[in-house]
Amino acid sequence: MSGAADGPPGADGDPAAGVERLAAVTAARLRLSAPPLGDGGPAGLGALLLATAVALRHTPEVAGMALDVSAPDSVADLLARHGLVRRVRSCGDPALTPDGRLSDELLRHSPLTGLMGAPATAPGAETAAEQVLDRLLGHPEGRTSATTALAPPPADARTARWRARLLERRRYTTGERRWVQDVYETALLHHGPELRRRTAHAVAVLASVGPVPPGPDERDTEEGRALDEAEAFAEWWRPLAVLTHRHGEELRSRPLLKGYDDALELCRIHRGVRARAELTRLAAR
Repeated sequence: MSGAADGPPGADGDPAAGVERLAAVTAARLRLSAPPLGDGGPAGLGALLLATAVALRHTPEVAGMALDVSAPDSVADLLARHGLVRRVRSCGDPALTPDGRLSDELLRHSPLTGLMGAPATAPGAETAAEQVLDRLLGHPEGRTSATTALAPPPADARTARWRARLLERRRYTTGERRWVQDVYETALLHHGPELRRRTAHAVAVLASVGPVPPGPDERDTEEGRALDEAEAFAEWWRPLAVLTHRHGEELRSRPLLKGYDDALELCRIHRGVRARAELTRLAAR
């Protein structure tokens, strides 16, 4: 976390200036001009308190005191927190692993990071992330940033399921449906080869599932985890499959939104696996 342009808040001796700089650098990475989303509010000290918790991470009871942080009240505050939390959760420190308690607490206080990855496990975290999305979609630059951030193939099953839920909830009104189509179109345009590779792998995994799918007790194995990943990836594709079925004419008017027949096949196979699993569950009652 070194470097003059994107070091930790206060690296130049002025904590407030460091937080503002962190917000500005994060805005630039997301291609947001100043003031971001038209909000000229200050970054505040939320990110600085989170950085304090990180610095005290090996003394959990003290670090917890620094996590008494209010919700972000400006876009700059959102950006500064995201710039910090995004980096520390991927720094490799065992105390900050993505599935650790401190990491999840940091994520709870950075809903922009939750939106672009997967929200914290705390109650209300998904709602907070969706509120950030609402704010982004209300501004042209924010809409572009959200589209670009959510288009890459999900990094893991939890992220895939979060994005699937997010896209599913946004497919009902015409305006939001167009944004969902933008996300998949951007994904196919910029990440097509990786999407096709992962889709083909998921098809192979789900197609190999026998007449009786593995139950919950059988999921904590290498095969079970591969099945979970494949199912999550199918769920990520599902909103587009539903739009293809219900709003096919809209999709046909977008010539760049193409080349996902394999994803539709994956969703079909997944429906079969889910149906067999439900029958197995009912038969076991």
